[in-house]
Amino acid sequence: MRSVKLAATLGVVATAVLGLLWALPPVVQAQIGPQPAPVKESLIKPGEKPNFETVKETVKESLKKMFLAPVPNADGTMGEDPEAAAKKPSMPKSPPLLTPQTGPEAEIAEPEISEESPPPVKLVQVDNPSNALGFRHAENRLKACVDLMSNEKYEAADTCLTTVRRWLVDATEGHINLYKTLNKVPSARAQAELEKQLALKFATLRDQALFRSGQLYVIKNEPQKATRELVEVVKSQPRSDMGVKAYEMLQSIGFTEKLQLVE
Repeated sequence: MRSVKLAATLGVVATAVLGLLWALPPVVQAQIGPQPAPVKESLIKPGEKPNFETVKETVKESLKKMFLAPVPNADGTMGEDPEAAAKKPSMPKSPPLLTPQTGPEAEIAEPEISEESPPPVKLVQVDNPSNALGFRHAENRLKACVDLMSNEKYEAADTCLTTVRRWLVDATEGHINLYKTLNKVPSARAQAELEKQLALKFATLRDQALFRSGQLYVIKNEPQKATRELVEVVKSQPRSDMGVKAYEMLQSIGFTEKLQLVE
């Protein structure tokens, strides 16, 4: 590329110089300096005077040989210096504009619109006896604990009531918190009412479990444990029959007493 550009430049320079020389009178040409190098005989036919184009090509070839002549190395040898050739950076091959992907292409199915209705979501009902989180399942477990008390299996009944009571306390608090949260959302008021009803059902079962636990502790002669359970029942249901019975039981164990009215 460099040689082609240099040759083209030399051709333009030679053309300009020769044009000036031909335009000048012979006297001026003689004052300027020596005549151009003799033209090669191969470019001039015998008996024919060389024209301008022939002289231009001859001068171009002479200048090309002059400037493009090989330069000897430091050791006097000709050709490219091995050390310079080693230091000369190699031109990297230009990468393709698009890199082809290798491996199989993933096939993506076209989306289709289903004309059928989506299958209904099956939700677990809270009144399902097989639902371990529902109130019906807790109600059946509480009944099993009471049956153990009736059969005087007090230790087994104590273990049963402890487990059921703890779950009923947690379930009641959970539904109360859900009711308070959903009741603040206008679009969820109906769902909040459902949580309120579930909280009441679990609270009733919780109080029954507390009452049975207090009754069991009285039978086992553990009045301090009985007091804690029975007080919680009175706090939750002071006007119900179960609340009245819990208060009377507290009187019977000596935690409180009945006020005597005297006329």
